[in-house]
Amino acid sequence: MNPSKENIQRDKKIVVVHLRNDLSGSTRVLQQSILALQKSGFSIDLFTATIDYEGFLSEIPGISIYPIPYKRYSRRIGTFISYLFAQIWLFIRLLKYRSQCITIYINTVLPFGAALAGWVMKKAVVYHLHEISLAPAPMLLKKWLFAVANLTAKRAILVSDFLINEVSLKNAENIRIHNVLSEEFLSHVPKSLHYGKVTSKVFRVLMICSLAPYKGVNEFIGLSKRMPDIQFDLVLNATEDEIKHIFNDDKEFRNLTVHSAKRDVHQFYHKATLLLNLSLADEHVETFGMTILEGMAYGLPSIAPRVGGVLELVENHVNGFLIDSKDQDSLFKAITLMKEDTTLYHRLSKSAIQKSKMFNSNNFDNAIVKVFLT
Repeated sequence: MNPSKENIQRDKKIVVVHLRNDLSGSTRVLQQSILALQKSGFSIDLFTATIDYEGFLSEIPGISIYPIPYKRYSRRIGTFISYLFAQIWLFIRLLKYRSQCITIYINTVLPFGAALAGWVMKKAVVYHLHEISLAPAPMLLKKWLFAVANLTAKRAILVSDFLINEVSLKNAENIRIHNVLSEEFLSHVPKSLHYGKVTSKVFRVLMICSLAPYKGVNEFIGLSKRMPDIQFDLVLNATEDEIKHIFNDDKEFRNLTVHSAKRDVHQFYHKATLLLNLSLADEHVETFGMTILEGMAYGLPSIAPRVGGVLELVENHVNGFLIDSKDQDSLFKAITLMKEDTTLYHRLSKSAIQKSKMFNSNNFDNAIVKVFLT
């Protein structure tokens, strides 16, 4: 690409749309994308809803943020009505860009109102897809969302080879860009780290996920009850009130600590010995596994399901174990083995660190920018 054309392209504004600004993996990845695009000279307008607590998008300097009128309610019908209203609002609001040279960058398939606005205005629409499952969204809505994406998208960024094989958009250029660890994240990881902390007095098992049954929350609790000599930490992308509503009797969980959403998760990785991902494969297939990658940087072996994008991170008996999340006996045996066999644990831990180094932020930044330069 010649320099003059590149400079013209970089003068374009990117309108970024993300339904909910929270502390989830897809929001963190979008933050990295925005920072890379900013660094490359793009102007960013961000449309998002911040609910209950600030997310990863709240403190990005130098961008214009426009709040989406979307709220969550205790009853699903209320949340769904709010969601539909937000899509109508997005469609009307984004039509104001019709005379401007913009690209619309949509994170996840949920903001379909923005995609339809881009299609009507004949603007380039780029999707960043992170998931297959949209539970608890009904199947009809899922079909509608992917139909809109197929109709409107010029390009689609997908976070794993698994996702490309499962949900590639038919009429778009599909580009695989793995999630990576940002330089900011790695700055908190001890430079002298060689392997995890199996020699510490307390063996700590960590899981970071959303508050949803399909994420294996009940399976995690079941393991904690079965293994009273091990400390379990569950960090949920949820508020204190939401957690209290579910865990109203903490006396039952003497070796389990449940934490609300935290911007700083390093405190948990620092203390942990092992990381779990217990998503239920028959309800929700992980398409990548950002927390697994983060844990690997800290030398944490992982236990993950046998299917999905996690297979691009976890190699069985190399840097962790691949076990069906409902197989409590096998989970129990694997955790016990790593707790008792220090040599095995150190080997898995060292392999985890080496694997994490393959996911380079420079490669990610360059790949993201390239999507919007062509």
